[in-house]
Amino acid sequence: MTIVVFATEYDAANVIFSILCRSPSEHLIFPIIVKYKPSNNISFCLQTQKCKNSKRIDTVFVCHAEKLNLSHYIQTASPIKAEDVANSLNDKETESLYVDMILSQTGKEREDVEFKYMAYFHKSLIIKYLTGKFLLPTSPFWFLSTYGQTEGMLLLTMFYYLFEEQKSTITTTKNYVQCFTENTGNMVFTYSSMSEFINITLKSKFRKLFADFSTYARQKNLRDKEEFKHLDTQINLFRKSSHLTNTFRVHYIYIAYNTALETTKFVNYCNLTSYDSNLPIGQQCQRNLHILGNSLHENLLCIMKQYFNADCYFKTYIDIKRLKNPNLNVTEYEYALVSKKKTIQALTSEQITRAIAKCNKNGEGLFSPVKPGLQGLLEISASDRYVQIQDKRIYRRQHLHKDYHRPFPVFRVQLLHKNIFCFGNSEDWYENMGFNRILQYLPDEYISDEALTRAIWLQDTHFLCDDVEKQFYTTRHEIFNERIPVTNYIGDLDLPLQDTANITEETFFSMCRLIRLTLINAWKKIFPSIDTDTHPIFFFKTQCDTTNDTLDYTEDPTEIKQFCVCRKKIGLRISIPLPNGTAIAGGEPLKQLSKILNHVMCLDQELSQILNSITFPGECFDIGIYHTGHCIRIGYMYKTDMDKGKMLHGRLTPIFIVPEGYRNSCKTFIQMQMDLNNLLHHGTKKAPIEELIYNITDKGCPKENLSFMDLKSRQLWNKVNIATETLITKYLNTHGFNNNATSADDSLLSFIRLIGWPIIKTQLITHYETRIAQQFSQVTFIKIDSKNLQIKKTQFGRVSDFSCLNRQHRGNRDNVLVYIQLKADGNRLILILWSTCFATKCQSNSKQVHCSIALEQLKN
Repeated sequence: MTIVVFATEYDAANVIFSILCRSPSEHLIFPIIVKYKPSNNISFCLQTQKCKNSKRIDTVFVCHAEKLNLSHYIQTASPIKAEDVANSLNDKETESLYVDMILSQTGKEREDVEFKYMAYFHKSLIIKYLTGKFLLPTSPFWFLSTYGQTEGMLLLTMFYYLFEEQKSTITTTKNYVQCFTENTGNMVFTYSSMSEFINITLKSKFRKLFADFSTYARQKNLRDKEEFKHLDTQINLFRKSSHLTNTFRVHYIYIAYNTALETTKFVNYCNLTSYDSNLPIGQQCQRNLHILGNSLHENLLCIMKQYFNADCYFKTYIDIKRLKNPNLNVTEYEYALVSKKKTIQALTSEQITRAIAKCNKNGEGLFSPVKPGLQGLLEISASDRYVQIQDKRIYRRQHLHKDYHRPFPVFRVQLLHKNIFCFGNSEDWYENMGFNRILQYLPDEYISDEALTRAIWLQDTHFLCDDVEKQFYTTRHEIFNERIPVTNYIGDLDLPLQDTANITEETFFSMCRLIRLTLINAWKKIFPSIDTDTHPIFFFKTQCDTTNDTLDYTEDPTEIKQFCVCRKKIGLRISIPLPNGTAIAGGEPLKQLSKILNHVMCLDQELSQILNSITFPGECFDIGIYHTGHCIRIGYMYKTDMDKGKMLHGRLTPIFIVPEGYRNSCKTFIQMQMDLNNLLHHGTKKAPIEELIYNITDKGCPKENLSFMDLKSRQLWNKVNIATETLITKYLNTHGFNNNATSADDSLLSFIRLIGWPIIKTQLITHYETRIAQQFSQVTFIKIDSKNLQIKKTQFGRVSDFSCLNRQHRGNRDNVLVYIQLKADGNRLILILWSTCFATKCQSNSKQVHCSIALEQLKN
């Protein structure tokens, strides 16, 4: 059946209704595009609003071919009178289009009545049906804005999209047209009438290309499907074989598609699959199959496979700088945990300031002064400056206490109404924490990590007070001091929880064991000398906040109880001692180390499965704690929150994950986890420091605030721009102007006068009215900065601003400021002409852009 897509210049629904009722008005039917097929009937169609199975047009009435004589109208590009359409209507075929709809809406049975009468008495139903189902454009503008503004683009896109029932969008079809022919014909003016419009569409030379273009577009569509299917396969192969977190998985897919479909590659692919006149129509789009998917391996997948494989990751991307020397002369804390001697001092901020001032005064002429306050105290703690008096060394820190021979820790302690700072080199830790009694009754046999954790009952307290000695053992925070070598990696790990997370004891301890396995394997690659079966990793978990707990605690013996009832996040503190004799210098290596541990936690399949099921894993280790003066809560200590009524909560309780080598002596491992020197950044160790790590770099993301995925995303979108000054010099040389300028200022002005301004002026003369263009006949330029110039007009030796370039205001004074801005875009410059007008109608001095001109690309 021949198909005609038509339009009207009046409300199409009412025109169609009048034809169905055989009472046509004087309106015209304009055949826009025709698909011929020998038949006794002609189907008149409109584009539907929804397209099921890519069927984008549907019939609104059917005419007898012999009665209508469609070829006459097509050959003469004439509109068809509604009366002629009504007289040639095929009642039987047309009735079948509407009768079921009418009967279903009215609920009546079929009556023996002519269709024109049935239509007449159901006008509202038919009008509603037509307006609800079809697009009813009444001007050429709609077709031009939808399908294209040139003859070829308009007709080829419309024919393929409407008639071929292929799964291609209009945008895709337009791309096919560009690949099919470089010449898409003349521009069709949007102000043409419907009669002029069909004169173009029915007489265009592009109608001869309908068949070839449809064949080519189907082959291009099949090639695209095959290409993207292969691309999807390549992306999914890596995604399924790697163990990415949910967040990383989304980032990876985003990066993979953008890498494969990067502009240059996609343009090359379009050129490769463009119509080749030297090949038969049936052999188009067959060259170099799977080019996009194959390019992904070289540009991304091989890099991802290395970065997301633990062995390759450490070999390829991790660079560690070490300094080995038995005479390094650097020391960590000297801190005794079993001592009756009271060397701990507790001072407020004001008292510390006075103490530092006193030290500066006492050491005047001997030591350089330090800043008063906490930073000065930390500097004194780390300082090994001394003076020799009668064969005896007097260290600067001994002005604070005579027993401070080596660096000492500084703690922040929360009291009821203030913070206080405590420092010293000895305390009776085990006795004051009650650990001696705990160890006395602890069984020697190892049963399980869960049983061991449950067996520990710490002495508890609930209220905040102003007693320093009590609060010293409940709210203590260690203050990081990057001047002192780090002997324990202390990690602050927060795992944001999913809303549906159900954390049983089995799930939690399985997660901790897998975290230990992952981290200890990473530790082995950084420190090859350690024994993975015995090297400890100490875990602490913030106690669950049950103040907003809505769980049902009704006893049910068949129900598995939740181990953790946290709702927002699981807070973990992880301490990993460095091997004896080894330390890390400064905070920057610790930040990089945290990023590395963040990454390796995503590489284990089992751990990723657990984390993805209950949390939102990603950048979970906090890197902000490794700055001098920042503090972190020590294991066994409580949180304080004045909003909770001076109550202590959220204690860091120990989670015992016993390594294989300590299963026969688990009490030893527990003693190690209770040892405060294993829980401090700069804790005291037995062996002197002979190896210092001073730099750790992940080459895949060297910046501390960016992950590997973030860096890849930025590289996709952040185009590398050449400096504006360099581009200016290149343009001057390319256009044959010797750049003899003595400064960048002269180069910029030379470029604008010789190259930039002639192009802008031509644009103004071509596209702007004479009133505006004449203002720019004589101008001068004033440099604002390296990328902006102001334009002034000159007249009779006087310099002035411009009248408004947008509107003719009342008065129309010369008070509008006009500028040229230079913007680098890869290997070219973009010139932007803009102005500011004070008038309210011009948005009161806001930036108004008048033209933007991209200069030609420069060769590298």
